[in-house]
Amino acid sequence: MGLDAVNTATAGLRATQASIALVSQNVANAGTAGYVKRTTSPVSQGLNNAGVATGAITRSFDLAALKQLRMETAGSGYTATKADILAQLDTLYGVPGSATALDGVLNGYTQSLQTLAINPTSTAARSSVVDAAQALATKIGSIAQGVQDLRSGIENTLTGQVQDASALLESIARLNVQVQTAGDGGTRAALEDQRDQQINKLAGYMDLRVTNERDGSATVMTASGITLVDRGVAASLSFDGRPTLTANASYDPPETRSVGTLIANMPGGARIALSDDGRLSSGTIAANLELRDTLLPQAQRRLRQEG
Repeated sequence: MGLDAVNTATAGLRATQASIALVSQNVANAGTAGYVKRTTSPVSQGLNNAGVATGAITRSFDLAALKQLRMETAGSGYTATKADILAQLDTLYGVPGSATALDGVLNGYTQSLQTLAINPTSTAARSSVVDAAQALATKIGSIAQGVQDLRSGIENTLTGQVQDASALLESIARLNVQVQTAGDGGTRAALEDQRDQQINKLAGYMDLRVTNERDGSATVMTASGITLVDRGVAASLSFDGRPTLTANASYDPPETRSVGTLIANMPGGARIALSDDGRLSSGTIAANLELRDTLLPQAQRRLRQEG
């Protein structure tokens, strides 16, 4: 009985030591980005459950809060991207009311026409109309070129973003396998932290739905339901971006598409165009697609109408 008591006490000390070490680890990593608090609960063992052993190490976090974080990350990326490009568009138009802004140049042209209507034989009035018309044409042309440059810049940005997102999908799938085969709870928790960070980064590019499976893997889908990662297998993303876009470059119709298309190349061989309407609704990639295909072309059409 004396030996049993010693063994039980020793096991208890080991369990306590492991718990203290885990608390120290949590404290030391409190400010570490992506680190999730670890917990463990001692479990009974031995004859009549007289002994004790260190329980499994698990991560303690709020799944609903993590889901909300990813949603907000996608929304923030979407909003910030649109705000940045639209601010650049506003700069092209100029400060409303100023003489050099589009509305100011247009008003100058209108006023020159009114002056000419009052005195149609005036050489000075005619010259003023010509000068004002040239100034307006130059302004519209400058803005149109600026808008076109913005679209081409977005096309180049999308190329890099799609490459990054595809690499993240591959990394998440690889981490899924490592989590499933981890030899101990501490290693598994660290791998799950890494995987969460990769998913969070991916959420900045596109809106996601993530399901944690019983086998330890995470299934990653777009919010519209397209599976991008299933256990150790991931779709690859590709984008056939154009070096420059013309004023008439457009996404539709598909058979004459003259801008880049974002494709999810599925493991089974299927190819899904994620850049089609409704496939992505948030994140920086979705914002750039909307700017390239809808908002900036609308600005170009308005410029053509004013010209």
